[in-house]
Amino acid sequence: MDTIQIYISFGVLLLLILVLARMVFVSWLRKRRSLRKMKVGKRVESRAKRIISNAGFKKIRYQENFFYSLKVDGEEVKICVIPDYIAEKNGERCVIEVKWGISAPLISNVATRRQLLEYSHAIEHCRIFLLDMHKKTLKEVAF
Repeated sequence: MDTIQIYISFGVLLLLILVLARMVFVSWLRKRRSLRKMKVGKRVESRAKRIISNAGFKKIRYQENFFYSLKVDGEEVKICVIPDYIAEKNGERCVIEVKWGISAPLISNVATRRQLLEYSHAIEHCRIFLLDMHKKTLKEVAF
């Protein structure tokens, strides 16, 4: 093997090592971000329960499952929704969705709006509230 071939082989090997190292680093970074987001989410949701309680809600339950059905090509499909909190206020059942960050708590956010709309469809006879943890505001949303 001449010198040029050795350099090319070494370069290819080095490139493969760098690509592999980058893949491992990106995977580690994603996992770290996910864990950090979960940790922040847990803290936010424990603060949320205090805000909800201070706003006069009673019998506060966390992430209760609700089901509704729809038909796709004539076949019934059962759908599960899990709002953050279910509580009672003035004898009425209320759904409270907790959002934090810049855009998630905004009703103009399409994902948030669709989520609340689905709750209004799935959970009969309930009032729907959106808790913005950034501003610590609780707003009622009616469809």
